[in-house]
Amino acid sequence: MVYISAHCDHSKDAQPVTYDSYMNTLASSAEYAEFDIRRTADNVLVVYHDGRAGRGGALVAELEYQELCDRLQYAVPRVDEVMALLAGRLIGHLDLKEIGYEETVVTLASSILGPGNFVVTTLEDASVATIKRAFPQVQTALSLGRSLRGVPRRRWAAVRHSELFPLSRIRACGADWVAVNYRLARLGVARTCDRNGIGIMVWTVDHDVLIDRFLADQRIDVLITNRPDHAARRRSALGLDRASGGPAGRLGRLPVGGEHAEDGQVGKTPIDPGRAAQAAFRHESGPGRHRDHRGIVGQRLSLQPLQPENGEAITAQHPDSVRAKAAATEPWP
Repeated sequence: MVYISAHCDHSKDAQPVTYDSYMNTLASSAEYAEFDIRRTADNVLVVYHDGRAGRGGALVAELEYQELCDRLQYAVPRVDEVMALLAGRLIGHLDLKEIGYEETVVTLASSILGPGNFVVTTLEDASVATIKRAFPQVQTALSLGRSLRGVPRRRWAAVRHSELFPLSRIRACGADWVAVNYRLARLGVARTCDRNGIGIMVWTVDHDVLIDRFLADQRIDVLITNRPDHAARRRSALGLDRASGGPAGRLGRLPVGGEHAEDGQVGKTPIDPGRAAQAAFRHESGPGRHRDHRGIVGQRLSLQPLQPENGEAITAQHPDSVRAKAAATEPWP
């Protein structure tokens, strides 16, 4: 079963993300709750997406917490309070927007949400490496789909190439998952990561057709959307949730609210600990056979060599090479 992460809309016309936003998330049918994390000048961790306090405003990192709230004219949620609100009820999806305080965030999440009850996502390879060195059992996802705003145009192709073919980056930083923009996922990244036992979160999926498509894609582990209730209704209507008699799902049971690790499981993760074993099993049994991976335990990436990355991911699966090249240099948000 594909799980759902409730994402807060950050478009220019969206309402500010407040404590009420997360009360609404608790009332949704999502299994994960995503929140963006930044740090103020007085070392308060806040849930805030943009780097500046309002369009053209001061940098969040240069403002003290109360000054940030005053400028924005609402109480910006504090990370520790949002974690306390979610604890035991939803899995935390912690999206780091900056580098430099990774250990502080993970220590806080471990104490409030509990080990195994959160995943950390970040665009920065260095942040993933920092977390994995200090907390090897904490699940991390390397985000793919960096905004090209502010990136020199001459580097656009190189940035997208590193995201279309990410295995060397994943190996180097030690990420367990990827959190991939849905455009990149459809251009072969989902297939590459699935072949190599790497967990896949896909963002931000709001279109009706794409929600259905990704919910039905057995390679995907978590769908990130601004429409969690709609996604949950579609998951049920399509027979893709456990309650409706659909597939039991690859993640087994949620780790919320206590210790759920099986004996020998590495990392006590929200994702199925046998994901690498699943990839090996698929390779042996072939794509057309029924597969049930429940109860398989193995360390990720240890059971199957990494598959080579090559142009097949785009040219064979997506013969429209013009569309692929355009997506590779598209400055999406």
